[in-house]
Amino acid sequence: TKRDYSDGTSRWLSESLFLRKLINGEKVPRPWLIYSVSKGSVFCAACLLALKSLSATRWSARYEAVHVLNQYFDEIIETLIIIEEDIDENAITRQQAKGIRIQMERLETAFMQILWHFLLSRFNAVSQRLQKVDCSIAEVIDDYLGLIKVVADTRNEFEIYEKNALNISKIKEYKTTVSRQRKRKLHADES
Repeated sequence: TKRDYSDGTSRWLSESLFLRKLINGEKVPRPWLIYSVSKGSVFCAACLLALKSLSATRWSARYEAVHVLNQYFDEIIETLIIIEEDIDENAITRQQAKGIRIQMERLETAFMQILWHFLLSRFNAVSQRLQKVDCSIAEVIDDYLGLIKVVADTRNEFEIYEKNALNISKIKEYKTTVSRQRKRKLHADES
């Protein structure tokens, strides 16, 4: 698609953006990229899911957002780098892509993504079962007790989630461990 601007410049979207070329020459589609004809823009599906207004009562909306982030984490980082390094892209857009990438590459973000993906998958599965017409009160009680156990057990499995987060995070230390100490400015009457 080609777009002409009033200053005489033109921009178009290359089909290659939707394909990732591997070292062996194989082309792999990037299904998480969405092109909006009406807006003339490309969007990251995971970002749209994560940024859209989430229902306060629907676990599925939250699970879907985290699931897409979990499934396409590396591809999203790669796309943000492409946007960040694209000299034809608007400077504000490039800076925003860089900020999002830096946040996503933090160990804390990877940890929370993995933890929430696990927990929300369990909550979503229970929510789906509870919405069935033939769900009995005994099943409801079992499901709720199961969720309570899952949450309690998850508290004791910090090391497992941290190990998985270390596997996907570019940064291997928590921000609090690598942040510089700020020095308080002393006033004239202080020593």
